[in-house]
Amino acid sequence: MKFTEEIKKLFRENSYFFTFYLAFLVTGLYPVLFMKKGDFLLWLNSLHNPTLDFFFKYVTYFGDGIAYIAIAILLLLFVNGRYFLFAIAGYATSGIAAQIIKRIADTPRPKLFFGDSVPLHFVEGVSIFSYNSLPSGHSASAFSLFLLLSIITQNKKIGIFYFFVALLIALSRVYLVQHFVIDIYIGSIIGMVFTILCYFLIIKLGQNSSKKWLYKPVINLKRTLE
Repeated sequence: MKFTEEIKKLFRENSYFFTFYLAFLVTGLYPVLFMKKGDFLLWLNSLHNPTLDFFFKYVTYFGDGIAYIAIAILLLLFVNGRYFLFAIAGYATSGIAAQIIKRIADTPRPKLFFGDSVPLHFVEGVSIFSYNSLPSGHSASAFSLFLLLSIITQNKKIGIFYFFVALLIALSRVYLVQHFVIDIYIGSIIGMVFTILCYFLIIKLGQNSSKKWLYKPVINLKRTLE
């Protein structure tokens, strides 16, 4: 019963992020269930122009491991050790889960799926892969990272911004012809589920720990500026 109440509290406190994510899950069912595989990708990719090429080429990097680890280190240095462990655990568990499912599913990526049957727009400088499409690891990391930031940020309205950043990162994988909609859809679920689990394992279960480093930053900015 206590766990159920904690889940409700987590969802209630981060209602901005979770409300928009629920809307994404509902609307995302249409292209996943009722459109031919690849139709949404072909439509989004057909919108290509230099501005979108530049935007999606670089926004996609926020879904890779370097960005997540960088945030984790910043949390350790300037916030506290618990959030650092939360971030590392969220990144590791969602990433490992995504990689395991990739190997089991072993589905072709869009480049291999379409072959030469349809013209695709590829963004210059982006390496295009052919295998292990489902799920999208970038989407798992993006939704994991920005849910984590929503949880630890005091101003919960920023959760709306965090959601849309995660969504744009996920959509970048489709625009760049790296993944299908179902890949980012499943990837987002993996990121969300494992981040919620890590929240309870790291933050809730460890809240009574006697280890001082878990509750203070390595660099105390207030003390440094005094």
